[in-house]
Amino acid sequence: MIKKLSLDSKLTSLFFKMSNAFFIKTGSAGLSFLMFVLLARVMGQQSYGIFAAAFSSATFLAVCGGFGQQTLIHRFGGLYIAKGKQNLLIGVIKNGYLLVTFGCFFISFIYFLWATLNFGNPNINLIIGTCFLAVSIGLVEYQARVAILISNVSVALIPRDIIWRLIIVILTSIAIFSNKTTIFASNWIWILAFTLFAILFFQIHWMRSNGDQKIFFTKSEKYDRPVWLRAMWGLWFVAIITRSTGALSVVIAENMLGPNSAAPYFAALRTSQLLTLFQIAATIIVTPMISREIGNNNEAAVKKICSFVACISGGAALIGLLLFYLLGSNILNLFGIGFDVAIVPMLILSCGYAASCLLGPIQPLLQMKGHDRSLLIMLVFSNGISLAIMPLAIRYGGIEGASLALVLGLSGWSILGWIYSRKILRIDPSIFGILRVFRFFR
Repeated sequence: MIKKLSLDSKLTSLFFKMSNAFFIKTGSAGLSFLMFVLLARVMGQQSYGIFAAAFSSATFLAVCGGFGQQTLIHRFGGLYIAKGKQNLLIGVIKNGYLLVTFGCFFISFIYFLWATLNFGNPNINLIIGTCFLAVSIGLVEYQARVAILISNVSVALIPRDIIWRLIIVILTSIAIFSNKTTIFASNWIWILAFTLFAILFFQIHWMRSNGDQKIFFTKSEKYDRPVWLRAMWGLWFVAIITRSTGALSVVIAENMLGPNSAAPYFAALRTSQLLTLFQIAATIIVTPMISREIGNNNEAAVKKICSFVACISGGAALIGLLLFYLLGSNILNLFGIGFDVAIVPMLILSCGYAASCLLGPIQPLLQMKGHDRSLLIMLVFSNGISLAIMPLAIRYGGIEGASLALVLGLSGWSILGWIYSRKILRIDPSIFGILRVFRFFR
């Protein structure tokens, strides 16, 4: 009875934390959508296609430069919190800051050399801006994960998800109303980079004013560093494969079809990703929670948390999919006249993201359980096939082919991960566990 009450309180706490994160992410999703709509309006379709490729490249570089630290600090940080090892917690966080900073600058420098040597007529301003945007994205994302561990959801999410996007919305609105629609894509990339750096320092100041960063001045221990280094490679490859496939599809589409085709495809991709809103909010919260429950050997709590998340995020995704089916063309035309040519790719991508939500938080479950290698094999297999056939799919199917290839990878590893979780871990993280959640609340 005591154990059941304990689990009940944990799911209740999870629900309220998810609600807080969801409300922030809802505002963030609205602002993000509006931000990209206004950027498309202020640049025009061709410039927006160039911007989409540069922004996607920066996202890919940030993931590569992060060395998997965003996930690693949750995996080990949650364990150290559960065991009261604060010095090791600070050690793994500081180690992550060092690696992310070095990694983002190093990867961006490699990209700069490659781009200037391989592009026939390189736009140096755009290339350098893309590099600095990658560094800012990498640092801000890592800082947000740190805030989840040592502060709260508001401090972690509001600066980038709300304030930064609101700043860009204001700036693009001013440009539109002032008829400053000749600002190049490279200039907007620089604006995004500088404002993100400003948000990074604002978030650090907010954490300091709350007293959250005083722990950085306490003694840290790093004797677990060999363990961190061994674990980070699998997490790094997983992050690259899961988070960069969509970004690379935009870059490939821009190179093969041109900016005018990449622009509506990028709009369709960003719009369909709104279906993962609750899943993203839940993952931010449940990753350290799963880690702590695994550290406490409480597998029952892990099962309930996963099923609960799948029910909420999957249901929300199905509602969103229906709205896209009914209003998809109107939504895409908000980006500009002619963007509704991507309605079919948007629906294809939306089906893939909805399926992923229905199958539950597979990635954090496998990572926190220490099954990184198995997850990596599934990701490499499914997303590797997706990227391998992407050029051929785009050549013969255009942006519809790109969306089909992308969904193949997204759905493939999600299904494989769900089967693996049921057979090996004996945990069903999908919406099919809904009966257990309802039975639990009785």
